Amino acid sequence: MKLLKPGKRGWILIITSTLTILIMVFTVIYFQQIRKYGQVKEQFAQTQQSLEQVRVADLVTSKDELETELKNVTWQLDIVEDHLCVPVVSSKITKTLFDVAESHHLEVNQMTSSMPIAETLEGVNLFKTTLTARVEGNHNNFVNFVINLNAHFATSIIRSVSMVIPDNMEEGTPAVILEMDIYTTMR
Repeated sequence: MKLLKPGKRGWILIITSTLTILIMVFTVIYFQQIRKYGQVKEQFAQTQQSLEQVRVADLVTSKDELETELKNVTWQLDIVEDHLCVPVVSSKITKTLFDVAESHHLEVNQMTSSMPIAETLEGVNLFKTTLTARVEGNHNNFVNFVINLNAHFATSIIRSVSMVIPDNMEEGTPAVILEMDIYTTMR
């Protein structure tokens, strides 16, 4: 079997055909890559836009939630500051109030006192401290609590006593609110 040897023209035709095929294959691959790049670029732009919208929406929601939480915390802080801004001057007065309440199975829920004010009563120089307290618990113990508290402070005047007794326990806890002036000697 004899192999055919291409002539000059044959080689030129083979080389030209091979180059043409290679150029066509590379051209097809190139345009496929360009088309794929365009699709990926478009998908990337859409994804990026979606992410930005989600981020903005999340941030707006988070901002609103944080503002609401800040308002609630600020409101609670204001309440606590209101309760704490009035000084309780005498630890003895405070201890006596809590001890008497505990002995009657009651709980001191709120208490404030004024700064001592110098006063003269029947020629005697005294300090007057006004104590206001809200005590909660069994309403059957309220009267004895007030009497016992008054007995512990021989130099006191009960200015007012209010009892809050709800019709049923779901409406709140029974409470006694009292205001008294306690006189102490100047030292």
